[in-house]
Amino acid sequence: MISRNGNKSKLKLYLLLGFSCSAISCGGEVNFSGGGKEGIPFFSSSKKDETSDVVQGPKTDDATKANENIENPGKVVTSDPEVKLPPVKVPLTRNLAWLWPCEGQELTPPEGITTIEGAGDFVIETDGISPVTLNIQGGVCPPASTHRDISIVVDVSESMFSRFLGIPRGNDPLRNRSCGRLRAAQAVVDSLNKDDRVSLVTFDSGVRSSTSYLSAEDFKKSSFLSSDVLCYPGTNTNYGAALKRVETILEDSRKHSFKEIYFISDGESASGQPEAARIRSVATIATLMLKGDDASLKANIASKDANGAPMHRKVSEAEQLADALKTLSVSNLISGGFAVSYGENIEQEIDLNLSNGAIFDLDPMIIDPALYPNGLEFSTEFVDSLGRSYGGASTIKWDIK
Repeated sequence: MISRNGNKSKLKLYLLLGFSCSAISCGGEVNFSGGGKEGIPFFSSSKKDETSDVVQGPKTDDATKANENIENPGKVVTSDPEVKLPPVKVPLTRNLAWLWPCEGQELTPPEGITTIEGAGDFVIETDGISPVTLNIQGGVCPPASTHRDISIVVDVSESMFSRFLGIPRGNDPLRNRSCGRLRAAQAVVDSLNKDDRVSLVTFDSGVRSSTSYLSAEDFKKSSFLSSDVLCYPGTNTNYGAALKRVETILEDSRKHSFKEIYFISDGESASGQPEAARIRSVATIATLMLKGDDASLKANIASKDANGAPMHRKVSEAEQLADALKTLSVSNLISGGFAVSYGENIEQEIDLNLSNGAIFDLDPMIIDPALYPNGLEFSTEFVDSLGRSYGGASTIKWDIK
């Protein structure tokens, strides 16, 4: 099997959808086009064991040596991540299998067929006349983790909590030193990884409290994750004031992080639409309404997912806030497609049946090099429930003998 790899310590690769391994280092974090959002290492091979037939790749900047050890399809080839890799050469064949496994997934190469695996550009030897049958199989993988810069925006207006003659009242009053909004924020923060960051804005008629990005651990230790802040008895509801502060916080977000806003309220506000529109151009806004009329929040503030539906939930009780917000903040794969193109013309486009951990197995493609002398581009696009879109291309070209 012929494989491309960019990690010296482990024999694995990432199918960098959108960039080949020749463009950037494989095995680390990668960036895809699309709003400057951080991309996701998606496919990899896991072939390393004591009996693996491995030929080490180049150890110098002389990338032209990368193909010298590729002589038969039974070899797996690794390469130094700092070396710009040339196209991988594939011996003369009329029947070719191309495997795209997820990281840690084993796909069995078909017997008796030259097999390539992974990302990048492949050059296939051909007589220029005989067609090549291409068999493509791969994994449907759940989204991997990316660095996240999260802002939790919480309504602390009077309708959420106030006191009358010392008696707590409202949609989410303080009880036993806690409230539903506090538990919801805790649920999101508890789900974050060590490289994720979180900020907070609380608001009523104006911004009541805020902090810029902190690590999840530092945020847990801070006074912001407390009933004094998140269960505060305030006044009116002003979306615009809160979202203006979010815009300021976003200026400190990391260039390649995935930027997410989680907005909790129980009432309507006539303000905030211009700010929300600007924020949605660089981040996603997921909204959560407690009891109140959610028409404006859903239509004017929330981002849309890949299917055009608002990223929004409504609950009837404060006890439901934590589960609802956690559901909004979890990433699930919701759509995917595979396309084969020649130049600007799409030759074949296939919707993939997505089920995390499943395998897609496409019908054999019979490719005539004479009809496609400049080769073919193979592209994949996946979209998750957080609005992240990742995908790109690998290529097959010809070496006519």
